[in-house]
Amino acid sequence: MALGTRRMGRYDTGVMNAGSESVVHLKDGRRLAYAAYGAVEGTPVIALHGLPGSRLQYYPDDTITAAANVRLIVPDRPGYGFSDPLPERRVVDWADDVATLADALGIRRFRVLGLSGGGPYALACAATLRDRVVCVSLVSALGPLDTPESTVGMMLPNRLMLRLVRRAPAVVRPGLRVTSALLRRFPGLYRRWLTAHVSEADRTVLSDTAVAGMLRNDLAQALRQGAAGVWSDLNALTAPWGFEMDRVETPADVWHGDTDCIVPQQMGHVLAQRLPQARWRPVAGGGHFLVIPRWREILDALCE
Repeated sequence: MALGTRRMGRYDTGVMNAGSESVVHLKDGRRLAYAAYGAVEGTPVIALHGLPGSRLQYYPDDTITAAANVRLIVPDRPGYGFSDPLPERRVVDWADDVATLADALGIRRFRVLGLSGGGPYALACAATLRDRVVCVSLVSALGPLDTPESTVGMMLPNRLMLRLVRRAPAVVRPGLRVTSALLRRFPGLYRRWLTAHVSEADRTVLSDTAVAGMLRNDLAQALRQGAAGVWSDLNALTAPWGFEMDRVETPADVWHGDTDCIVPQQMGHVLAQRLPQARWRPVAGGGHFLVIPRWREILDALCE
């Protein structure tokens, strides 16, 4: 149950077209921050940001979201933005927080959108909240990491990070702290690094001024607590997720581009094959950030 909600003021992030921002107080005393976009009375969609990410990870032109008649709710996962950390959290634990958030907002049934590293958390909601989640959309979503070949095709830095989190945490965690501190001070470095490593389709998306501004503000909030959110996400995602994916009966759209080198398309193939009610939606020429050029199409499919 929610102990209450509190409206938050504007932050020092230069948010563009931001909706209302608030905090829900959870039953264990933690704060869960979120932002809302789009149509106030629209179809409720809870969007789960990537890794790293925050409540400020949204489509920059909010009029498109409103035109789709979507009430988009984007919460900070524990350790990101203004949401308090949850030590040793599992992927499946996130579903309880989402249920509390929905209760606080008076939402009984809703749809879930999982972006990149938020994909497994979207599936956790579908697996745990079966009577509340209408359907799920997984966009460039991270797949299961339970086999040695699961990261084939992934860019080398990401592949090494996922392998080392469990094998050499004493090496990874200090590096994350240093990197987080650097990016908090110079957030533009992240987009430059991405631009140098991603596909042409993604470079086109990243070159858009509005997208660049959104990502800069999002990164500032993602790293507001240093590396806390990133570290807890990496640990949760590389450990058993806490639910059986082949028992997720909720309808799921799986969107994935064939030029994605951050989360390779073969991960999307695995998700589509293992989810009983999956609809495979490959995007020829699409990169990791295909959610931007396909935003309205993704929302329309989710709200059919």
